[in-house]
Amino acid sequence: MANITRIAIVDSGAGGIALLRKVMHLPYNFLYIADTEYMPYGDKARNTLIERAYHLADYAIDKFEAQLIVVACNTLTVAAIDALRNKYNGVTFLGCEPPLKQALQYTASNALLVCTQYTAQRYYKMQLPNVRVNALPRLASMVEQGSTDKQICQYIANNTNGFDCDCIALGCTHYSHVKHCFEQVYPALKIFDSVDGAVAHLRKTVLKKHRGNMQSSIQWYLTKPSEQTLGMYNKLLYSKYQ
Repeated sequence: MANITRIAIVDSGAGGIALLRKVMHLPYNFLYIADTEYMPYGDKARNTLIERAYHLADYAIDKFEAQLIVVACNTLTVAAIDALRNKYNGVTFLGCEPPLKQALQYTASNALLVCTQYTAQRYYKMQLPNVRVNALPRLASMVEQGSTDKQICQYIANNTNGFDCDCIALGCTHYSHVKHCFEQVYPALKIFDSVDGAVAHLRKTVLKKHRGNMQSSIQWYLTKPSEQTLGMYNKLLYSKYQ
C-alpha cells in the first residue's frame, strides 16, 4: 500500500469526534463522516447497518479517496466491519471495540460493559464470564442533544444502579464524551474507554505507513446536513482538545 495520507472516520454522529480529537494534530487529511440521518445506530437491524456502512465507505472512497477508514463506532464495528473488509480491496478498515481486555486485566472477576442495545445483544450471546452487560439505549442520543451533565449522570445512575462491579468498560464512542459523568456517578471505579484502544491501533498503523511532511486538515460530511449540528460538532472537537 502507498503511503497513507487520507483518513476517513465514520460514526453515527458525534462519537468518533472523541477519537478525532486525539489524532487531529497528526499530519493527515481527515474526513469525518457523521450519519446523522440514521443516528442512533443502537436500535437498527444488522442489514440496515451494513447498508449504511457501505454508503459511508463509498462516499469516503469516491469523494475523498480515503486510503484508511476508521469505523469509530462500536455498534457499526460489531455489525459491519467484516463485510466492509470483504467488499473493499485496497482500503484498510480499523474498528472500535469495547475495552474488555483491559477491563478484565484490571479485574479478574467483575467488569461492567455499558453500550448500545445492538452491541449489548452481541455480547449477551457471547456469555463472557465475569462481564455484566448493560445497554443504555438513550445515552448516545442524549450526547447528541446536548443534555446537561446532571441529566446524564441521573440517567447513568438510574440505569446502572445496584450493579456490583470493579470497573466499567465504555462500549460506545459517544460515551467517551461523558466519561466524566461515569466518574462522577462511580468515583471509586476505574473507567476504560474504547476510544483509547482504537487510537493506539490507528497510530501504530498510520505511523508505519506515513512518510513525508504535510499539514493536517479536517473535512466534514453529515448525511443530514445541519449548520447547528456541525457547529456543535466543531465546538465539541476544539473546546476539549488538549
